[in-house]
Amino acid sequence: MNSIIIRDYSDNDFQAITRIWNECGWLEEKMDSTVKEIIGDSRIKVAEIDGAVEASAMATDARMQYRDNVINANVINAVTVSLVARKSGLARKALTSLLADEAERGIPLSVLGMFEQGFYNKLGYGTGNYFRQLHVDPAELNIPVKCRIPTRLTIEDFRAIHQNRLNRVKLHGRFDMLSPIATKSEMEFCKKSFGLGYYNKAGRLTHHLWIDPSSQEHGPYYIMWYAYETNEQLLELLALLQSFNNQVREVSITEPADIQLLDFMKRPIHSKAITKGDKYQNYLNSYAYWQLRILDPIACLQKTSLASQTMELNVLLSDPIEQYLPEDSNWRGCSGEYYLRLGETCEMAKGFRDNLPVLQASINAFSRMWLGLKPASGLAISDDLKAEQSLLKKLDQAFCLPDPQPDWWF
Repeated sequence: MNSIIIRDYSDNDFQAITRIWNECGWLEEKMDSTVKEIIGDSRIKVAEIDGAVEASAMATDARMQYRDNVINANVINAVTVSLVARKSGLARKALTSLLADEAERGIPLSVLGMFEQGFYNKLGYGTGNYFRQLHVDPAELNIPVKCRIPTRLTIEDFRAIHQNRLNRVKLHGRFDMLSPIATKSEMEFCKKSFGLGYYNKAGRLTHHLWIDPSSQEHGPYYIMWYAYETNEQLLELLALLQSFNNQVREVSITEPADIQLLDFMKRPIHSKAITKGDKYQNYLNSYAYWQLRILDPIACLQKTSLASQTMELNVLLSDPIEQYLPEDSNWRGCSGEYYLRLGETCEMAKGFRDNLPVLQASINAFSRMWLGLKPASGLAISDDLKAEQSLLKKLDQAFCLPDPQPDWWF
């Protein structure tokens, strides 16, 4: 029988982590310095089989914008398992142990990028919103301003670039990874990537694009991220993309949560039709790549403010992570009976109160409703959430929030 141990990372585990990452195809060449920086920026659990590290889970500090409030969070920036340990449950064990530690540290919220829907659902994560990716010939853009000559940006500028990302316009649901290493490592993984941006008179980077070209000559140019602090700066960045139109045949850019990029195209339906099947196509696609879960519902509701009338209810939460938690974990998930008050100021507390309607939900579904990813009435159909129809209608109105988009790849 194999001996399995879940423990904290130590410096002696570095070679095992790089071996696993190579087996997963994450490292195209020797990138020890990059991996060391990511590890140094993370809290890590490793899983051993008979003394050999075969899986790991990593978390780094983050924050999320909830309307006008900021909530501390983490990003699960890597969950990896070697080829000899697939389907053994090691990745789940490592991540479960890590989440228990994170909850005990006081981290109320967790987010991650998923390789596929289903695996992380077993640990209480619920799927986030679709993000929309526009693939367009820059010649089809119709931006009503002209751009100035930008400054060329390189990896040496990663601190200024990261700070600009943190300063970018804050909309509901935006996530920030706090360490500059998060930005630097993304640059290092994409060897051909480069940036263009603008500084203000005080010498501070205010808006920029970071681009990974598939083909340097004609594209597609994948906009890995872009950051701006004002609407005028966004328009200048779009005008900068438009200026590539004499050579680049396709750019791929994520649509902001509050703007429809098709408004800036000359003939979106026409161009989609005539480029269908071509090497360079104009089209818009969407899919959900991220998931989140609440680790501390009481703390999250303390930071919640809703533009709704005050309402009270009881909440019966279930949490699928319970069955996977280590026996010695003080944190036992979020299952239990709660009182919930919603409105401009919100409160959640342990225990039911008399004569209140009851919402039953998994932490997966509750997390999605809380962020405004989907209305309660919809989650009652597609997820694990139940209530009387009258209560569902009131919850729909209470959590009628702007489209939450992380605006950061995990």
